[in-house]
Amino acid sequence: MKQETLTITAHWSKHTTLGQLVVSAPQVGNSCVYLVVGRIGFPSVERTLHVGGTVIYETPDDGLIELRVVRIQFGVVGSLLGNQFVNEATVLVSQVSPLGGLVAGFTTEDASNAPFEPQELDRLRHSLEQARQTVAQSANLTSAQLDFVTRKLEEMAHAASRLGRKDWLNLAVGTLTNVVVTAALSSDAARCLFQAVSSALSWLSAGTLKLLP
Repeated sequence: MKQETLTITAHWSKHTTLGQLVVSAPQVGNSCVYLVVGRIGFPSVERTLHVGGTVIYETPDDGLIELRVVRIQFGVVGSLLGNQFVNEATVLVSQVSPLGGLVAGFTTEDASNAPFEPQELDRLRHSLEQARQTVAQSANLTSAQLDFVTRKLEEMAHAASRLGRKDWLNLAVGTLTNVVVTAALSSDAARCLFQAVSSALSWLSAGTLKLLP
C-alpha cells in the first residue's frame, strides 16, 4: 500500500504526492482539526476530525485516497530552543484502491437519450437524497464510507443536467458499481445501496438499476 505522511500547521496547506491533493487546515484545536481536501478542477471536501477520523477522496489517477488524522498537537511544547506553541495536525495519506474514478462524457443521438426536463431534475435530486437517507439509516457504513456514497450521489445528481436520460442511467449504474468496489462495501451494504437507488428512481428507470449479481 502506498502511503505518505503530512504535518500541516494551522492556516497552511500541503500537497500530496498520492492523488495530487491539496490538504489545508484552516483550524486546529486541542482535540480536533478542520480539514479541507481538494484538487485543482475537483470539488473540495470539508470535515472536522478527531484523531483517527478519516476522509475518503477519489482521484482519477491514483484511485481512492484515504486521509486519516493520526496526531493533533495544540499548545505549548518544550524544546531545546525553549517553549514553543504548536498548532498542527499529522495526517496519514494512503492509497486504498488503485481504481480510477468514472469520467462522464457520453454522447448519443438516441431518441431515448433526450435531456431531462427541469421538473424531472428537481425530482431526481430529491429521489437521490431519499436514497442517501435510506442508506444512512439502513446500511452499516462507516462515516467515511457514507461520506463517499453521499458525494457520489451528489455527482450523479449534477451529471443529470448535462447528460441525456439513457447516458445518465448508464453513468448511474457504473457509478454505483464503482462505489461498491472502491469503498469496499459489504454485500449487505451494496445490496442496500442498489435497492435504495432503484426504489427511489423507480419512476424514471422502470427497474433499470437492478442489484448486480
